[in-house]
Amino acid sequence: MSNKLIIYTAIAVGGVVLYGVAAHFMEKQRAEAAAKEKKRKAMIAAAEQLLLPKKFAVSYIISKEGESGEFLCVQRPANDANLPNVWGLPAGMATAAAGGSEHPTDAEWTAAVEQSGVQKLGVALKVGAVLSEGQQPRAEYVLHMRQYAVEVIGGDTPEVPQPVEGVTQYQQWRWAATADLADAASKGSLCSRLYIDLQKEKKQ
Repeated sequence: MSNKLIIYTAIAVGGVVLYGVAAHFMEKQRAEAAAKEKKRKAMIAAAEQLLLPKKFAVSYIISKEGESGEFLCVQRPANDANLPNVWGLPAGMATAAAGGSEHPTDAEWTAAVEQSGVQKLGVALKVGAVLSEGQQPRAEYVLHMRQYAVEVIGGDTPEVPQPVEGVTQYQQWRWAATADLADAASKGSLCSRLYIDLQKEKKQ
């Protein structure tokens, strides 16, 4: 091999190495910039949440008798502002007493579940343990939710819709599995996401 060829080969190899080092450096810079931007957006979102008013809600799990693992699922109305015609879990709003704490008390959370059972399903509920809790930013407020395990008292069968105005009434109900909540969770249903996350944690 001639000296010129050796020199050209060395230059070519060196160029490839330098290109690889430069590409790696640039990729690292892009990754660091993306991480900083993600952190910045998270900080902005957190700050915005502090400024938004909070609303409180409950959702609850009515399990089917037996070992099927199924639970009661309801279809929201066609004119629902956030999730029209979507199948999800029964839920209701919770409020803190006037002049009291910013957050509902345990008794007020429980009362919200019981009221929702009567007004939306026409059944009396025995409220059990808190299964999950979380929050989700909406356009004009932050939704904070507690999810409960409940039992229907007296063996009554839920009926929807109920003749109660001023609250969301459901179109129909059925027994469902965790996978049936995936569509609602993907569309922004907090109660569905909380339950799906809970089942994932149990499997870990």
